[in-house]
Amino acid sequence: MACAQQLALAATRAGADAVAAELTRRWPVIWLPAGPGRAPEAPRDPGADAELAGRRRQLGADLTDAGRPDEAIWFAVGSLGAPDQKYARSAATLLGRQRAVLGADVFAAQLAAYLGSEVVDYLIAVAAGSDLP
Repeated sequence: MACAQQLALAATRAGADAVAAELTRRWPVIWLPAGPGRAPEAPRDPGADAELAGRRRQLGADLTDAGRPDEAIWFAVGSLGAPDQKYARSAATLLGRQRAVLGADVFAAQLAAYLGSEVVDYLIAVAAGSDLP
């Protein structure tokens, strides 16, 4: 799954949004940051959102534990939107672990490659233990 996530991110960087969209359609656990010109995710059943958030969080934790936190960041970020605050807090804790392993500069650079500065600053604050809204 991490490989499909990386392929979708690479497709996004290359401007191949149709390829990225197809990958996320085939594997819904993939999470891509919304960018200019990209439509937000269609609303789903809250139960389905909670399940996806849980799967993303677990993938992120497994990858981080396996020494691959750089590949795990987007699974953790994607699970922050869980409808259950327990899941969202768990994802925030995971982001903090990833930031600690990668170092603050690398962590910020990974986020900044796809997100605007306000969102990056928010995620850095969440990873540092700031409360979720």
